[in-house]
Amino acid sequence: MSATREGDTLKVTRLDRLSRFVLHLVTLGAELRERGIGLHVIGQGIDTAPKNS
Repeated sequence: MSATREGDTLKVTRLDRLSRFVLHLVTLGAELRERGIGLHVIGQGIDTAPKNS
């Protein structure tokens, strides 16, 4: 997490690889959004990364 910068996308295979607790996951998601970092969960089809136009 400390190596990520604005515009990066954090990729994980499943949400349980990122966090085991819902509260931590929600907090982490908010932090990523505030920092301008996208999240791509490959196995679950979740992608919050900004789309290139």
